[in-house]
Amino acid sequence: MKPKPSYEELIKKVRLLEREADKRRRIEAQLKVSEGRFRDIAENALEWIWEIDSTGRYTYSSPVVKSVLGYEPNEVVGKFFYDFFHPDEKEQLRKNALNTFSKNKPFRKFINRNVHKDGRPVVLLTSGVPLFDSRGSLSGYRGADTDITDQYNAEESLKKSQEHLKSLMESATGFTIYRLVYDPASPHSLRVVFISPSFVDILGIPEPMKFETWFDFVHPDDVDRLNLANQQAFETQRFDQVYRTYHPVKDEWRWIHAIATGGTRADGWNRYVNGIMIDITQKQQAFEHLKAHERELESKTKELEKMNTALNVLLEKRDRDKLELEQSIMLNIKEMVTPYFKKLQKSRLNDAQQELLVLIDSNLKEITSKLTMKLSIPQLGLSSAEIKVANHVKQGKNSKEIAALLGLSFKTIKNQRNSIRKKLGISGRKINLRSYLLALDEKS
Repeated sequence: MKPKPSYEELIKKVRLLEREADKRRRIEAQLKVSEGRFRDIAENALEWIWEIDSTGRYTYSSPVVKSVLGYEPNEVVGKFFYDFFHPDEKEQLRKNALNTFSKNKPFRKFINRNVHKDGRPVVLLTSGVPLFDSRGSLSGYRGADTDITDQYNAEESLKKSQEHLKSLMESATGFTIYRLVYDPASPHSLRVVFISPSFVDILGIPEPMKFETWFDFVHPDDVDRLNLANQQAFETQRFDQVYRTYHPVKDEWRWIHAIATGGTRADGWNRYVNGIMIDITQKQQAFEHLKAHERELESKTKELEKMNTALNVLLEKRDRDKLELEQSIMLNIKEMVTPYFKKLQKSRLNDAQQELLVLIDSNLKEITSKLTMKLSIPQLGLSSAEIKVANHVKQGKNSKEIAALLGLSFKTIKNQRNSIRKKLGISGRKINLRSYLLALDEKS
């Protein structure tokens, strides 16, 4: 049997218990202060603070959940964390989360897509730390969610744009896209950031990332122009040139149309240059072929003009020859036929011969009349006085008016008119002299 403790020992025990009680009260007070601070932080933080138990059920939710998912805290507590996941990804996200929790380790930047109370998708960035009970067993997780929907959507849009750009660059044929940045260490003050694979096929340059090699094969006639354009581009932020470059693989000159625009930094130097190179060789060849065809057509046109001129000369000569022939016929009839015909008319002929002579006279007049219509007045053998009278007749003046104008008698003018009709081969025929003379002018 143990001896009873002495009075002094009892006093010591009581005092020890009192000190332990005070210590416990101070710890509890400190815990209350810490918990209060935690609540204040959780309720005023931008992130949604939460706690879940070992099964994944929410045991605490800060009020920020209202601005993140649209729910009140009491609507969240008691629900499982995966109840808010997007249905398209819910099962996979749940497996991934539970797999992470099973490791009893902190996790960071777990991206998960959830559904807002109004039905729209919300992307959260989740981080958490494990909680353990007094025996060291996992009792749950405490963590925070940040709404990164806008950032996530922007990154997705950027990713899609980059994918489109990559697809465009990789599938480009006949043109190549590139970006350059200012680099004072580069020989041309520019450095290649990226360029589509078609560059090698278009220009045949094996190392497209070396900007200085782009101009190694430029046609000598285009070098000075390109150098000047490059210098000006640093001021205008614009480059637009067509030039020739030798393709070492295809062993031929190719035509390139290069267009680029730049942006400037605060110090005025180019921040970047975006550009495109288009192979216009086929277009240029077609243009050159068209120009050659035009030159050929122009040459043929000139040849045709020469031939046409020669033909016109021949036609004019033919007309002159024909006119000379007609004049010769008229002269021969006048000098070699008419005199003998007049003698024959004065000879004694029987009736049958007389009828034949009348027929011959009629046919001769018909022939000479047709020939005369093709001759001009000066070619008809008219005298100068007869030509004057003929001109007045064409003007519509009668014999009396002509006599007054020329200072001759009416009888003289009448005789000259008869002489003109005879030389024209219309004597004794009902043909108006003025109309006949005007018709001669039109024929000549």
